[in-house]
Amino acid sequence: MKFRSGVGVEEFEQKFTLTNTSAAAFLREIAQEIEAGGDVKVVYGDMTFSINHVPPIKIEVELDEDELEIEIKLKKAEV
Repeated sequence: MKFRSGVGVEEFEQKFTLTNTSAAAFLREIAQEIEAGGDVKVVYGDMTFSINHVPPIKIEVELDEDELEIEIKLKKAEV
């Protein structure tokens, strides 16, 4: 996690290990927020990260031998 004075969190990265049910619920919640427009929020412990994004949404799919990686990128809307 990186902080910038007066701005707060500049960069944060965390990897999660979830059950199938929890992962599906997490992705469904993000999908509903994207579809509704406005902020997309992710909660980590007692911290909440949100971004008001603008289209297009970038999705990267990568296959390495025994692992499928899916990355979703939301770009912050200009204020």
